[in-house]
Amino acid sequence: LVQQFESAWKPCVGIAAEKNLAVNFDLPQSLTITADASLLQAILTNLLSNAVSHCPGGGKIHATITSAHDTYTVEIANTNPGLDAEDIARLTQAFWMKDPARTRSDHAGLGLSIAQAFADALDTQLTPSLPDPNTFAIRLEGPRNIG
Repeated sequence: LVQQFESAWKPCVGIAAEKNLAVNFDLPQSLTITADASLLQAILTNLLSNAVSHCPGGGKIHATITSAHDTYTVEIANTNPGLDAEDIARLTQAFWMKDPARTRSDHAGLGLSIAQAFADALDTQLTPSLPDPNTFAIRLEGPRNIG
């Protein structure tokens, strides 16, 4: 899981540096899980790409990977003062974007809906939240061994 996380982060490094983001990862040395590697990779790539894309310049991204008993948790949090509680319920809806005009050419509003579908296929939970008014977090939790 840690290797997949690091692989998903690589394409984001340059943009994070350009935006002067403070990035902090709290990752174990390794964590082995049994799951469809391509679906898990797609979820992680989407979540990290979104964190970098939606974090304002000079903002922060913090990610953790933990495990307990037979489960794992990936949590990614980033500065994002533009969301409110009503938005959280809509984030995984296809084509939904905070921008009502949907004028952003770099996003189509599909990423989190696809990540949610992949999480469902892996029997995992994808849970967005607002720990505080300026921070968006998303948590991926699932069994370490998926048959």
